Amino acid sequence: MAEPRDPIVHKRLVHGARFRTLPLNVRCRARCAFCYESRVAEVLPRVRTEYIPRYDEARFDAFRRMHSRALQWETDTGRDPAFATLPTFERTPRGMAHFPCCDVFSAGLSHGQIEELVRMRDGDVCLLYTVGLDMDPDFIAHLTNTYPQTFRLHLSIVTFDPTIRQQLMHPDIDVDALRRVCSLTQGATFFVMLFSEEQLAADVDQILSGTSPANGGLFLHKLYYDRRSPQRVVDYASHAEQCRKAAVRRVARLAHDARPIMCSLGGDIQAYTRRFEIYSMLASCTGQADEAILCSPGAFPVIDQFCRRVPSPVVPLAGAFGGNVDLVQGLTARAAIEAIEVIRSGGRTLRRVLLPDGMFWIEGGYDVNGDQVGAIAERFADLEIVVLPVPQPVICSVVELGDCVAFFDDPDHAKFETPIATSTRSRAEQARP
Repeated sequence: MAEPRDPIVHKRLVHGARFRTLPLNVRCRARCAFCYESRVAEVLPRVRTEYIPRYDEARFDAFRRMHSRALQWETDTGRDPAFATLPTFERTPRGMAHFPCCDVFSAGLSHGQIEELVRMRDGDVCLLYTVGLDMDPDFIAHLTNTYPQTFRLHLSIVTFDPTIRQQLMHPDIDVDALRRVCSLTQGATFFVMLFSEEQLAADVDQILSGTSPANGGLFLHKLYYDRRSPQRVVDYASHAEQCRKAAVRRVARLAHDARPIMCSLGGDIQAYTRRFEIYSMLASCTGQADEAILCSPGAFPVIDQFCRRVPSPVVPLAGAFGGNVDLVQGLTARAAIEAIEVIRSGGRTLRRVLLPDGMFWIEGGYDVNGDQVGAIAERFADLEIVVLPVPQPVICSVVELGDCVAFFDDPDHAKFETPIATSTRSRAEQARP
């Protein structure tokens, strides 16, 4: 069939094939109150969200053929062949574009088209994401049985708790169907979010008791909120932050089989887990009196406490998302410029700053606002900008459950915890002489 005539549609299909994602054709109907993707234009005003019109036969066929070309290129270059439907950012001639996470089961695709996505990856891995809308358990069982080595499901359960689901999520998702799907999959990821100790323990217990290790592992996630999140999300997140320690220990007692339980419960836990690597990296390139280390809110307490032998002042940057998002991927050149201006306004001599390369994580070296490190250099011509090549395991926000337990078992763990809110200006002012 002919390629789609609409150049914008064609570009989005090419982007999806290149980055191994399926461009989303409709806005997610779940509209979860905690999901930043429903508020990208408000949270990141310099970023626009890209959608694609409904997949007709021609558009899907075009994506399939483009994806086949991308697969051959990956094979030739040795890239990871896994196919996923995860969100991506890309710098375009019109600015920064956001391609949302794609729930293929509610994106207007037929069962035949969804199966074709899996078939294209037969022999590799095809990871499909869903929150449970329009999901047929019998079809999930078919994909699992027909493509046992290829089909993998990321099931975003979030929680089985009816009260929380009613307040924050789409009320029409069949929770009983979610439970049934958990027992039908193979090698799946069951995504659960922390709202409270009791809720997390109940959700984990239901999954562990109703499935086997072969069905899949768990992914426990922190409840993040951004600057535009509703107050009810902020309230839940604040409570969850206070009970992280108890919740982690409770889940550790429930874990009774060998299945993986991965966690993304805060950038501070991740930084603590990689603290020796962070220290070694900083110790090899710091030590001057006229320099500063700029980092994420999550890494700040670990660097500030554990790496005290590193003499340079440490300043956490406020992320573009605001709220309690403490990861390096939310940092921007604009926040770095603001922090440097605050430090210098206090009379401190500053000739060198160190930044993690994880803040420029979008292909081409861009941050989420679409800026590169050159924006900082242009603003401060007399300043040496050092972008540290932080190893990916240090940047990655995912750790094992045992790492979370170790974090909270450390007698000094309170010193390493990220403050719920971090201000670039207040922290930068502390770096003044």
